[in-house]
Amino acid sequence: MIGRTNTGGGITLHIRSGTTEPLSPSEGTIWVNTSVPVTGYAAGFDAPTSVFEGLLFIRLMSSGGHDFSVTPKGNIVFRVGTVTQYTNGAWVGKDAYIYRNDAWEQLVGWIYNNGEKYMTFTGGITFTKNSNGIYEDKSVTDGYFFLSREATTAARFSAGLTVNRIDMTPFSKIHYRVTPKDTNVGTIYLAVMNDNTVGTAWTASNKTVKYIAVSTFTKDISTELELDISDVNGEYYPGIQASAGVRVEVHGMWFT
Repeated sequence: MIGRTNTGGGITLHIRSGTTEPLSPSEGTIWVNTSVPVTGYAAGFDAPTSVFEGLLFIRLMSSGGHDFSVTPKGNIVFRVGTVTQYTNGAWVGKDAYIYRNDAWEQLVGWIYNNGEKYMTFTGGITFTKNSNGIYEDKSVTDGYFFLSREATTAARFSAGLTVNRIDMTPFSKIHYRVTPKDTNVGTIYLAVMNDNTVGTAWTASNKTVKYIAVSTFTKDISTELELDISDVNGEYYPGIQASAGVRVEVHGMWFT
């Protein structure tokens, strides 16, 4: 029970676990898909340091659309992100969902979302460029950051990465929502990096832990890209780079 309404009654937050989708859930119910027995719950911006087997941790976020509203009068609203469970001595990512508007929506951990930078989790976004690369942070005015190469100069790059290292171990994918501009050709690199100050092509960098090069997209069409990090363990910097002729607006970055 958390909080009190103006009428004096308690409020129950519904969190369910198990491998079977709950029947007849109420609005705002969180379902964690896990076969490991849940022995306790924790919620916050950072994972707790005092842990035990089976503990479920719900990350609270400062951006994203997954509001866990309780009641209008109670004025208790959380924004929830990824869910992990402490199992066999480590935090393990779990698929988790919230029931909203008669449908289940997957919970995600936001890095960046239409101008909102999740500062506690990631430290925000830092930019880097090589020679004539271009970047522009238009978060406040237009809800995106812009990465580009000078049109007249070959092999010049710009990138956006998190300020803080992020533990990739609990996550399976990094997602990116982008809108390519100017042309239908070029390359967008999605990567996990050892360094957040690199200014060279990520394909040639020994600081690249894992990356993919995306060259199929359509100008002015919002596209969702993803990088599989299910085999990446440890703390690194996730990011995105515009290279080889492409200019791109980045509207969202998040973990699942």
